[in-house]
Amino acid sequence: MGGRPVLPTPLKVIKGTARKCRLNPNEPKPNKDVGAPPKHLTAPQKKVWKELVDQIPHGVLGDSDRVIVEITSVLLADFRLCKGHIPASQLGHLRGCLTSLGMTPSDRSKVSATGGKKKNPWDEL
Repeated sequence: MGGRPVLPTPLKVIKGTARKCRLNPNEPKPNKDVGAPPKHLTAPQKKVWKELVDQIPHGVLGDSDRVIVEITSVLLADFRLCKGHIPASQLGHLRGCLTSLGMTPSDRSKVSATGGKKKNPWDEL
């Protein structure tokens, strides 16, 4: 099927498009935070894991996202280790992972965060 991929609810909230008619009431929710990097990753891969988790807005990642963060960490660490000289297919996979995590300029332009401040309804009076 064609069309735009469906955004998860946390990204819809950040983007400002979370309306009841656009939300999936049965959307699975992560059980807990994404957590620490897997022990089998190398030191550079763990460093990338922490970098990615720090850059993604709070509340977007959960334990069910560990695999995509792991794959992205391995690919990005390899990219850096090889100073950007990786096969085009691997680069394509890396870009796809970054897109899935909302980490490319075009994906980021679709998201507007308020910095965690809630709007006070009394300010409009």
